[in-house]
Amino acid sequence: MPDTSNDETPLLGDFFSTKEKQNRVDRAIDFIKKRFPKADFKKLPPIGISKNSAQADIVSFGPKGGETKIFKNDGSGFLKSFTDKFSKSLGPSAEQIITEDRETIREERQRLEISEKELQELKKNISKTFKELDEMENLKKQKEKTQARIDALQEEHGSNLEREAELRRLKMLKKNHQTEYENKTKEVAALEKEAKNKQKAEEKVSRERAKLDEMVKKRNLIEETFR
Repeated sequence: MPDTSNDETPLLGDFFSTKEKQNRVDRAIDFIKKRFPKADFKKLPPIGISKNSAQADIVSFGPKGGETKIFKNDGSGFLKSFTDKFSKSLGPSAEQIITEDRETIREERQRLEISEKELQELKKNISKTFKELDEMENLKKQKEKTQARIDALQEEHGSNLEREAELRRLKMLKKNHQTEYENKTKEVAALEKEAKNKQKAEEKVSRERAKLDEMVKKRNLIEETFR
């Protein structure tokens, strides 16, 4: 019998064509991308078919020719030795990102709800401003009417107790109208100042809603890819 003790045992990878090898590597890279969406492949070492393993394992190649096996033998996932070694380059896992995104989305929804409530409050104030302006106009008319009545009584000749009492009542009424009018003026000024912020509030709500929509879209994409 011929001596075969020095013959090399062929590796399983030797039986794959170049195209088949590349397909296996591409599938492995796609799997890594699904499980680690933020993986930086520029910082990860080259990935390919093992040059030493008889099982044609997918490995990452070190700068000195070393190999780090990537997947478990049963194909159920990554080897901890691989994920630990390249944790920084791989970044957070899809599960971590989804969990963090859920919390971030929840917080963003809360911010949006607060902004929407603030905007609704501003809109109410604007409506209230118009109401206050109507009341101010009514007070102005009442004040003018009262003043006309005072003028008419003062032009009357002579003196009687009823006329004097009515004058005192009208003057007090006019004073009350004036005080209420001045208070309404201050309220309207404050409301108008708030109303000027309406556009900013609308822009803020629009930005936060767009931000939330984008976050949900990215989260959904990761979840869909992860399945």
